[in-house]
Amino acid sequence: MPVPQSQANEEPRIKALDDLRVRDSEAEAAYDDIAALAAQICGTPVALVSFVDRELQWNKATVGLTISDTARAHSFCAHAIEVSDALLVIEDATLDVRFASDPLVTAAPHLRFYAAAPIVTAAGAALGTVCVIDTRPRQISDAQRDALAMLARQAASLLALRARTHEAEALALERDRLATEADMHQKRSDQLLDLVLRGGDLGLWDLDVASGRWTINTRERTMLGYSADEAQPGSLDWKGLIHPDDWRAYAAEFNSHLLGRTPFCEFVHRMRHRDGQWIWVMSRSVAVERSADGRPLRVVGTHIDVTAQRQAEEERRKTGERLELALSGGDIGLWDLDLRTGRATYNAQWWGMFGYVVGEIEAADGLWQSMVHPEDYDAARTGLERHVNGETPMYEGEVRVRHKDGRWLWIQNRAKVVERGLDGAALRIVGVNLNISELKQKQLLLDALAREDALTGLPNRRSFEERVCDAMARSRRSRTPMCLMYLDVDNFKHINDSHGHAGGDAVLKEFARRIKRGVRTTDMAARYAGDEFVLLLEDVAGEEAAAIAARRILMALKPVFGIPGGALRVTTSIGVALSGIDDEDIPALLARADAALYEAKKGGRNGFRMAGAEFNSVLGSDAVPAAASTLKH
Repeated sequence: MPVPQSQANEEPRIKALDDLRVRDSEAEAAYDDIAALAAQICGTPVALVSFVDRELQWNKATVGLTISDTARAHSFCAHAIEVSDALLVIEDATLDVRFASDPLVTAAPHLRFYAAAPIVTAAGAALGTVCVIDTRPRQISDAQRDALAMLARQAASLLALRARTHEAEALALERDRLATEADMHQKRSDQLLDLVLRGGDLGLWDLDVASGRWTINTRERTMLGYSADEAQPGSLDWKGLIHPDDWRAYAAEFNSHLLGRTPFCEFVHRMRHRDGQWIWVMSRSVAVERSADGRPLRVVGTHIDVTAQRQAEEERRKTGERLELALSGGDIGLWDLDLRTGRATYNAQWWGMFGYVVGEIEAADGLWQSMVHPEDYDAARTGLERHVNGETPMYEGEVRVRHKDGRWLWIQNRAKVVERGLDGAALRIVGVNLNISELKQKQLLLDALAREDALTGLPNRRSFEERVCDAMARSRRSRTPMCLMYLDVDNFKHINDSHGHAGGDAVLKEFARRIKRGVRTTDMAARYAGDEFVLLLEDVAGEEAAAIAARRILMALKPVFGIPGGALRVTTSIGVALSGIDDEDIPALLARADAALYEAKKGGRNGFRMAGAEFNSVLGSDAVPAAASTLKH
């Protein structure tokens, strides 16, 4: 009998079998089902799911045969895998020179018919077969051939699933290793500690906003020390569990998300354990269900117990202990620089972080400098030099680094001298690089959302208050007045009542667009609260210039507003105040503008009033009423 030939890719094929750890494994129903289906479809007494290694063919699943393995020299399947893209069909083994003298043919079980479809991996390695066997010569139809090939593909899919399962198990083992390492090394970096905590179970909670009904999972319950009976859905007051000193700030963040101003809520605060102690938790939550008009109906969140982390941070703050670098585990780019030779080495994760494979480009002197953003390089070099010179316990910085595809990645760089000479000179430094681009993007998004009104897109009150302080300082230095205008939408409550919130929102958005268009690009329009808006105009020549600007706003609002279902005419009342009193603060200036706005309302709306008597003395005592009346409809 001709001996089956070893394949050209025999070593990768054997390695694939070893990695799958399927040889001599316990029986599995999925493979047994494939063998049973093959026997039923082809009408044969015997069917196998087999794999072929260096010396043996061994059977993962069998129907009608008790033999567990066969020497490769006598293996029919070893011939079948020689051509990975075709079925091997032997209608009568006694007539085939390859098998006529095989002991399995000449003696029990006296095999005659054999048909096999190779089990081929995605990488093209034929590892075994799904085969059917009979003790009498026979043929199979095209449909049976196709079915056998499909069953072989299904077996290959099971192997692929097995490989992914092994990868998941490896990841789980790695997570457990990192957890153990974190317990042994209390000075790990915050990023590695956070990775370990994320690997643990999460306390999950579900809040029905309307009823306040709070439902928690087992992990959340045990984290807080309650029994199953004590933590029935709705039985715990979640607000009362939050530390009073943390509640106000947490509620602000939480409500901001409920109002749609932020994409999620993330906050670290204390919660009361059943035994009376306070534990620190990282709280993350998101509204997963809203009504048609955007009202939050249901919020789902998680809690991670970070008490140990907070205590460690406090201990480090008090004792001044230094953080140790995380030199292994996770998707961390590691680099090692010999300061004597200038030679640097990088791990595979470091190359992959920037889109390269190991060896694709030379790790020559100057590589890092060529990849770092020019605006960040000097600061990074200075920080490293200070650490190398012993001025800092470690180096930590953030830089932009160019990816192979041209993108700039934000990278957190941490490094520590690990070897010094007898004279204290640094000899070797080791560092880690973490890709924090996603975190940076979230920070920028959250910062923008914190300063922008979600409905109108104008700067919000916080942004306005930050800028007006700088503007007041510039006004005092230059002795040039600035102007504050306080304005709101006339009869806005009536608009909301008549046209609903959708109509009211449409008016506010269009109102914001027009007042922004009505001021200079150097001026600022902001939404202060509700239907109240403020304008900040710097370098205003005087009351006449302020009056012209106010009239321009009124004229910009004159055309009718289009709203869902119709159109309406919208007007505003404006209070105008100019700075000019050296010791006047911003609240006082706003109060004068607000008082002027009130006077404009009393005067019939759709007009403006200037704070104080200066305006009348410049333009005449009847100028304001006349100007206002000409703009009323």
